[in-house]
Amino acid sequence: MTEPFSRRVADVYRVGIDWLVHGKGPEYIPQMKEAPATIKSGVTLPVLSAPAEDDPTTSPHWDGTQIIVSGAPAAIASRANSAYVLRFEGNDSNGRLVAGDLVLITEPSNDPCELMIVKCSSSLRMARREKREWHPLKGRTRIPTSAKVVGSVHGIVWAPLR
Repeated sequence: MTEPFSRRVADVYRVGIDWLVHGKGPEYIPQMKEAPATIKSGVTLPVLSAPAEDDPTTSPHWDGTQIIVSGAPAAIASRANSAYVLRFEGNDSNGRLVAGDLVLITEPSNDPCELMIVKCSSSLRMARREKREWHPLKGRTRIPTSAKVVGSVHGIVWAPLR
């Protein structure tokens, strides 16, 4: 296996790269479930595998994983009522996001955001608005122009090595 492929496999399956390639070291990478006591700044947010409409900590898409964000994302999250981080799966049709990116989501805001979380029937989708129409980030499912906006996407807080 090439090194980039090995690193991607290790990242996807959350195993140690040395264990995967050489059979040495810890098999699993510990996942942060809560903020370490040594970190004094930043905002701790839940990491979800799919968008949520209300309190992200009650979502079935939250497994207890959290991440600490700092800087501008922390400032945005601290002003929000229900901020969370979404683990993006798939690839954005415009190439802005790729699988594994972690993006900051809040309730709908007055700040202009290129990407939004919209409710389409009973499902939540990430979409961008162009020429008064919603365009899904992945897939070709049509989103009605009347779809309800339930969240704002404020940008990437972490991205895997590309």
